[in-house]
Amino acid sequence: MTNTQVNIHLRDDIGIIDVDSEITERLAISVETALAKLFGYYKYERIILRISSPGGLLGALRHILEYIQNWRLKGYLVETEVTFCAASAAAVLLSFGEVGARTAHRHTSVLYHHSRVGGTASVITASGANYLASLLASTDQNLLLRLITHVVNGSGGIRAFSTQGSVRCELLSVHSEDISMALELPAGVKRPHWFKPILAMYRVIGEKSNHDAYRQYLAKRMESDTPMDLREAYALCLIDRVHGVPALQFLPETSPVQIQSPQHLPSL
Repeated sequence: MTNTQVNIHLRDDIGIIDVDSEITERLAISVETALAKLFGYYKYERIILRISSPGGLLGALRHILEYIQNWRLKGYLVETEVTFCAASAAAVLLSFGEVGARTAHRHTSVLYHHSRVGGTASVITASGANYLASLLASTDQNLLLRLITHVVNGSGGIRAFSTQGSVRCELLSVHSEDISMALELPAGVKRPHWFKPILAMYRVIGEKSNHDAYRQYLAKRMESDTPMDLREAYALCLIDRVHGVPALQFLPETSPVQIQSPQHLPSL
């Protein structure tokens, strides 16, 4: 079933909305209509937003998120899945899926970064550039805070989030060889540079019971504007599972664990 910019698939117990183009205003309206059709007309209780997109417009993303939230407040579930690519606005949309049900595939490419200025025919003055920079920074901070709130609350609160993240790091370490083979990573690769900082970040979050360290890490990571290793996205609780990699899974009920010192952990 086609709904202009998106395709809708009807399954026995779940509806699927395919988003496989840039995130534009037209696509956002199509997603809004598709959500109403699947939840309101077909009476599904949950749907999957299946994404393969290079990103798109911030305004369109915010429109989609608004309608997803409206349906969530009524008790409906919006899960997300990325097939080939989720970059920029599409990556953020992926992470706004139901915590515990945000799926990637082994060949998926994900890229998180801050807002960018689109092409313009107007000449931007120095004062205009300063204003634009300030506006983008404010927009980035607001969206980042909204994403963090979604992830932390969806994990069960700050302490549960800290435990979830720590256990994910433990899984990445203990099952590093199997995960590397499943993701077809080169043999003998040393532990990624991001592993120790993320492990330390969760310790700080657990000690201080706030998400400041998480916000700082994500803000810096988005500034780098480079593709994110699926293992890093998993460690940061931006995705919950990778199809075909059993070790990378969401842990709905995690107990506090004693994480070993990084130098005593096996290599990733």
